[in-house]
Amino acid sequence: QSEEKVIRLSKEKDQLLKERDAALQEAHMWRTELGKAREQAVVQEATIARADEKLRASEADAWVYCLHIAICYSAVVVPD
Repeated sequence: QSEEKVIRLSKEKDQLLKERDAALQEAHMWRTELGKAREQAVVQEATIARADEKLRASEADAWVYCLHIAICYSAVVVPD
């Protein structure tokens, strides 16, 4: 009877060790995925920052162009 108990406990121990190993592997997989997601977030943030910079530069160029046109137009138009 005690030998059966030892065998049963040994099997339970083996099963628990397998479950632990599987859980550790899954945790490692999710840690890796999280790391990849964080890297992608950093890349996306940098892309957004560059796009924002280009947007501001384009807006500034547009205002300079409009100002240039206004100055040229006012120089050409003769008041009554």
